[in-house]
Amino acid sequence: MNEKVRAYLDRIGYQGGTEPTAENLSAIQYAHLLAVPYENLDILRKKRISLSLDDIYEKVVVNHRGGYCFELNKLFGWLLRELGYKVTDYVARYWRGENTTPTRRHQVLSVIIPSTEEEYLCDVGVGAVIPMYPLPIRFGEEFDQNGPVYAF
Repeated sequence: MNEKVRAYLDRIGYQGGTEPTAENLSAIQYAHLLAVPYENLDILRKKRISLSLDDIYEKVVVNHRGGYCFELNKLFGWLLRELGYKVTDYVARYWRGENTTPTRRHQVLSVIIPSTEEEYLCDVGVGAVIPMYPLPIRFGEEFDQNGPVYAF
């Protein structure tokens, strides 16, 4: 494991296994959500936000700040790739009670466990109620996460 990956795991306080399994994915996402806040201070201050992986890493891991969805999910996707997961980034819609279809203004991750090919939706970049654990992408099923229920 390289030192940047180790520093990220230290930043989120994660001490568990790093093999690309569903159990480890859940634990890593949970640790990330407890340690790294959604933060849009730079947006409010009208500061330029870089989506360069090096800049995001510096901001979140080195400087112990948070970020918004495009920053946090990009960095989290990088971590998961480094650990051996298959990751695809998607631009998505986040529904907050709109009466019309909102624009694609959010980023999420599709994560596949290499040994089982099971696919999960991961999202560490929402500043509101968020799935604390990855959601298995299985249509017609509901997933209760201690209150909020999610379905595809």
